Amino acid sequence: MTNRPRSHEIAALAVSAVSQEWIKSGAAVEEIRNDYGEDLLVQTSWEGEMDDCRIWVQVKGRETVKRNRKGELPALRVPTGHASRWANTADTVVIAIWDISQGKGWYALPQEQINPFSLMISQTDSVGIYFHPDHAFDAAAARRLTWLARTRHVARQLEHARTQQRNFKDLNNSEGAQAAHGVAIAAAFSFLMKIGLFVDDAIPPPAFDSMVRAAYVNIEDADYFSTPETRFDGAIHLSILAHMDSIEPELGVPQTLWGELVGAVTHLYLTHYGTIENWWAAGPRTGP
Repeated sequence: MTNRPRSHEIAALAVSAVSQEWIKSGAAVEEIRNDYGEDLLVQTSWEGEMDDCRIWVQVKGRETVKRNRKGELPALRVPTGHASRWANTADTVVIAIWDISQGKGWYALPQEQINPFSLMISQTDSVGIYFHPDHAFDAAAARRLTWLARTRHVARQLEHARTQQRNFKDLNNSEGAQAAHGVAIAAAFSFLMKIGLFVDDAIPPPAFDSMVRAAYVNIEDADYFSTPETRFDGAIHLSILAHMDSIEPELGVPQTLWGELVGAVTHLYLTHYGTIENWWAAGPRTGP
């Protein structure tokens, strides 16, 4: 009689449980049969539109995840080859450990823990990945990780495009520089569309405009925000931060993406109104 090892059952239960949390967050999940270090390929979407980035997930099931006396979760040792690939991939990688008996898990982002150079010069066969007790893995965490993957993906696109633009400028290749600039603009405005700040009439919606107007009035730092231009710039910054926080609280936005979003929204306003004075004189927009 052929017996199924308990370890196989635990692994299957863990993969199934983690998959369900991703599915609850709105993602499509595919289990990987050829195991090269990942168990799941997660295809995320936003309002029915598939994202152009993907998430790879390794799942480790445990009968019981035991903490030490300090309340710390056990570290996970992964082969150096896997760690190196994760550190260098453009995709987001998530490692989840799942406690079968308690029906809950935790996640870690290996790319935040692995230094590619240190790994390259090390002589070790494995690398430790650490899990923070506060990083519980559930559908809410999956949604947060999805937005993290989205923002990082767009930031990488922008960094690459802007680097190309600078290189072409150094070579006096204006056509190449303009093409690279276009790629960056497309990436920024595509993200604005995804978060609802670039709509059919090519101007931020009334609800966002109300936030900009409120911030424009309430900014009180006379030393820095002493001109309409600096006040408007500050209002755009604060309003984008508030808008992103309404989508995924305290997510944070990569600096490159942040600057591009502020520039793109400012461009929308000035293209539509011409000047800050005209925008203010036009009064609040109506609608949601």
